[in-house]
Amino acid sequence: MQILESINPSDKNNIFIGIGSAETNFTESNPLTSGERFEIIGEACSEILEKFLEKNKNKNKNKCMNTTNITFHIVPIRNINHYVLWPQHVQQYLPEIDILYSGSPLVLQLWNNSFAHKKTVQIQKRVDISGTKIRNLLLHSEDFSTIDVHEKLEKYCLFSTTVLLKKFALQARLKNMKTY
Repeated sequence: MQILESINPSDKNNIFIGIGSAETNFTESNPLTSGERFEIIGEACSEILEKFLEKNKNKNKNKCMNTTNITFHIVPIRNINHYVLWPQHVQQYLPEIDILYSGSPLVLQLWNNSFAHKKTVQIQKRVDISGTKIRNLLLHSEDFSTIDVHEKLEKYCLFSTTVLLKKFALQARLKNMKTY
């Protein structure tokens, strides 16, 4: 939402979202395929945009904003495990970036070191959550279908994300990984 709050509603806005370590899947730290992550991010973007437009429909500054002037592009990006080269590597996957938004101070520092003339914006975490916490919640819960697990997930995840995590049987996948 922070990105949507900062853009000019009358402009055509292309928002690119990178899926890092796109080549990694079925590991404890990246249990989902990049295709599954793509689907989750795409559904989340739609849900967030819908909530944002609903919340701001009566505000003057957002009268021009609608779903036609915001396009989300999800881009899988391989990891190169070399911090100094990482910004140039990412830039190869994307068109020219006007503003880089990130919640990671390291990402912002690396980007600024390589592209000092580019604008960067620190995204503030509004909820204390991470993929690790979600994986641990699922791994240490009895059954994904219980109300308790759904309530815990809904504190941290969008509805669409919870539905897709269940569809992808992430809990069973994580538990199966622990048996090897």
